[in-house]
Amino acid sequence: MLSGNVTVTSAAVAGVGSLTLTNDSGDNDINVYRLDATHVEIDAFGGTTINGADSAVFALSNVTGITVNLGSGFDAYNIGSNPGDPALNIGSGGILFKGASGGGAGVDLQVYNASSNAMTIRGSVTFQGPKPGSAYTETSSDHSYFYVYTDSGSGHLTIGGSISARETETSSGYFSNHVSTSDGNLNVNGSVSLAMSGGKGFDNDIFTWGSGSISIGLDVTESMTGSDGGGYNLLHAYSGSGNITVGLCVTQTLSGTGMDYYNGVISSDTGGTGSVKIGGSLRQTASTDHYAENQVFASGSGSTAIGAGIVGGCVTQTMTTTGDGYGLNRIVTKGDGSVTIGNKLRGVLGGSVVQFNTSAEFVKNYIATYTGTGGITVAGSVTQNSASSASAVNMENDIIAGDGGGIGKITIRGSVTINDTGTYDHDNEIEALAGPSSLTIAGSVVVTDAATGSGKQSLQIQGNVYFGGGLTVVMNGTDALININNGSGFGTVQVKGLFVARMLG
Repeated sequence: MLSGNVTVTSAAVAGVGSLTLTNDSGDNDINVYRLDATHVEIDAFGGTTINGADSAVFALSNVTGITVNLGSGFDAYNIGSNPGDPALNIGSGGILFKGASGGGAGVDLQVYNASSNAMTIRGSVTFQGPKPGSAYTETSSDHSYFYVYTDSGSGHLTIGGSISARETETSSGYFSNHVSTSDGNLNVNGSVSLAMSGGKGFDNDIFTWGSGSISIGLDVTESMTGSDGGGYNLLHAYSGSGNITVGLCVTQTLSGTGMDYYNGVISSDTGGTGSVKIGGSLRQTASTDHYAENQVFASGSGSTAIGAGIVGGCVTQTMTTTGDGYGLNRIVTKGDGSVTIGNKLRGVLGGSVVQFNTSAEFVKNYIATYTGTGGITVAGSVTQNSASSASAVNMENDIIAGDGGGIGKITIRGSVTINDTGTYDHDNEIEALAGPSSLTIAGSVVVTDAATGSGKQSLQIQGNVYFGGGLTVVMNGTDALININNGSGFGTVQVKGLFVARMLG
């Protein structure tokens, strides 16, 4: 590691102005914080110098913005409010980390509030390449970090604009983009966009792990493409009591090879009580040649609500795997927290679920209450489509209440459509397996299994299952089978409309 120098300039008039920090080609390590009400201090570590010295103090009572021109080395920056210090409030210029035209060896960029005082950044926090909208290019195999967070015992952090990080990797490095809270709340009036491509991937993660909540006024976008090391796009109340609220929509996109990939929206991830609420729709897309999941989860006592805003919103999960790929779309409760999709005040137009899965080795669309009392409610319809992209040995479309012995109920206020295509085993299940659990579908149900060949095509309907409309089943395999409460102690299956079964094999 070769330490370098950072040139700092201040455009200030009467204590009001901005800071610009320009890195050379060395590896630089810098802290920026407020020393007192009228001064900002910048300290260097690890042999780095600032304008040739170990530190510098600037007479700034009002910082309008901070720009960091990153160099070709590995640059580490901590910009924030420290314990016991005044808050480093920043104006509408926000904080901009701008990459060099040839890229750099990597970064460790942290924007935070660890002070007990509330901190405000009126503008945006942006990490980019040399031009707006471009990506920072990492040229080494190092692990890079971009973190925006509140720390233990801190006050709140408010960002008047948006948070944006965009990186690409030309070697085999890793990226971690984190937006998180410990004790203080994090309020982002705009959007949060985290995107990475190439390299070993790793994670885009928006999470709470204490009492602090996260509020995002507009959209969330998480994207990881072209990785060969696996990774995660997550929006989750990890632990503690902090909640996450997103005003509009969430989009999570993954594509990569060789390892495991996960998109997830999860409440009470590790036994906490925090909930997740998304005002608009959720779209999850994953593509790999290995293993991938699109998840909506209520794990513990916290709940997950999607489409909770005035206009409602849908969940769309799209999975594609090739080679020996295993693909899973799932919406699950595992505890006492619930999953709610759509705004019931808008009726069946309030929000639906669509699961598409075209995978190679194993295909599964799964909606289930597993353990505990937590239920799943869908304001509109549910569509599950599965197909084999290669030699899939098993394909499943499941809607199951009490799959793990819990008593959570599933209520679908619209219709259900299940479609299978391919030449391999298909297993479709519409069930309420635990005694007190129940599955209610207010509308019609259509199951179409267009599979051909001698593989097993089966439909299981068991337990306390209520069909408010008709039930139509079309199956094409030579070994097609329909089981309805084939055994004892399953409860009652009720079909209020016409029941039609066509066996074409």
